[in-house]
Amino acid sequence: MEYNKINIKDVQVLTEDYYSVGFDKEILNDITKDILSIDTNRINLHDVEEYLNKKNKVESAEVYFTIDKKLNINVQERMPVLKVNNLKGDVFFLDTNFVKIKKSIYKDLDCLIANGFIDDENLFFLYDLAREIYFDSFLKNFISQIYVNEDNTVELIPALFNHKIVINNISQLKKIKIFYNKINNDVDINKYSELKFMFNKQVVAVE
Repeated sequence: MEYNKINIKDVQVLTEDYYSVGFDKEILNDITKDILSIDTNRINLHDVEEYLNKKNKVESAEVYFTIDKKLNINVQERMPVLKVNNLKGDVFFLDTNFVKIKKSIYKDLDCLIANGFIDDENLFFLYDLAREIYFDSFLKNFISQIYVNEDNTVELIPALFNHKIVINNISQLKKIKIFYNKINNDVDINKYSELKFMFNKQVVAVE
């Protein structure tokens, strides 16, 4: 549906704060300028939605007019769950839908970081791992970094301890939660350099 641009009284950008991270003001201002600077007197709402959905930071966009002639743009931002530094030296974010986002878009975002032997073959595994961590309130605060070894085992770096947590399967995250929630305060686990959770029914500690 098309509307005459001269009838637009205002452009209002709304954001879906679903992930508790709103759109930054710079992006909102850019969207408003883009809409008002379209070189035509007619605005096609479907075309505007398609234009916005092509932006790397936008997950979805809905554009509509109100009865008081305001052009409302309802935008949901992509939410990164992992910052990746791969073997090629590329740095990018992955969002909740496995979409790559340019690192320049989220310069100062506090996000889980993955380094090491990362390539296209193990990237989806890391994405699944990061999602599990991100949507778990305990793990999200507990794990700060991921390092992938050459043998595809994964080292998780906890925020509160000096050792590494080694896994090779996402299901082992459940074992990690149980272990750290039940650990006795009298046990000094910081004397170990690694805790390995890959073995059935046991945790192997390495000094």
